[in-house]
Amino acid sequence: MRAERRGQKPVFESGKPNTLISYAEGANPLFNGNISQTKWRTNNIDDSSLKTYSYTYDALNRITSGVDNTGKFNLNLVAYDKNGNITALKRKGVIVTSPVLSNTSHFGLMDNLDYD
Repeated sequence: MRAERRGQKPVFESGKPNTLISYAEGANPLFNGNISQTKWRTNNIDDSSLKTYSYTYDALNRITSGVDNTGKFNLNLVAYDKNGNITALKRKGVIVTSPVLSNTSHFGLMDNLDYD
């Protein structure tokens, strides 16, 4: 795993697992130390494509969403109370026992949390 350096572009080598943590890349570049995007590739035989998460935060630097490049594993609608406790969040992911990446019906809303 490595973090980006100013002006350095990520290099993903074929056949090697890699992770890049970005602070000023993606749709929401940040300059306050929050992570704006992560990218990684695995040696998975079924899917070695580049994976990406882009993050957004509220004015108090609390995460409000994490959106992946496939739309299958998103975190969104994260809400907080005045004390900073999570009051709600929705998360997409695997909703069957043996998922197949190419079958979109195997992925959907897996967590719909609401704390009163």
